[in-house]
Amino acid sequence: MDLLSYNYASKAAREKELTKSILGEDVSGEHKTMGNRINKLDESVGKITEKANKLIIHNAINIAKAHEKLNSIAKTKKYNLYQLLFDDLLDLSGIDEEESKNYSYSSTAGIITAQENAEIVIDLRDLDTSASQLLFIPQFSYESTETIFLLFNEEVWTEVHANDLIYLEDKGPKKIKIKMNQGLQLTSYAYAWV
Repeated sequence: MDLLSYNYASKAAREKELTKSILGEDVSGEHKTMGNRINKLDESVGKITEKANKLIIHNAINIAKAHEKLNSIAKTKKYNLYQLLFDDLLDLSGIDEEESKNYSYSSTAGIITAQENAEIVIDLRDLDTSASQLLFIPQFSYESTETIFLLFNEEVWTEVHANDLIYLEDKGPKKIKIKMNQGLQLTSYAYAWV
């Protein structure tokens, strides 16, 4: 009989220790009131929800960028251009920051937002110097007819149009300047050449 009593007492002590490790020293745990405990749980759930929302936003951005890449590839196939550079703007390595002005940049979303009289200058440093044709494919947050594209060629800015084949007469370094209306967002760009 003593053996059975000792067995039940040991089991009860283990359960008491387990309960104490889960809840703390007393039944309310480390929180003195049930309201404090609920607030703490809400706070931890809120942090998890915030992390999940960030993950969802990043996935949406990645899907949009993948769509933009496919769109760029489809447009280059039209002109039989097989050398393509796509910039998803997750950094500003392709942007000439000294010549660009009046814009803000979000590295988490990979978006350049135009402020008043914004000019974004893109350095085409990867463009082959012997290129004779160029196709510039920008992706904006919405369609805008007021946006002007200019091609830098031997220090002469010439107006050109996006998504149209540009014939390059002079060889050498080139830049593209985009004049953007306030609020317009550049989400990515690509250029292809032959």
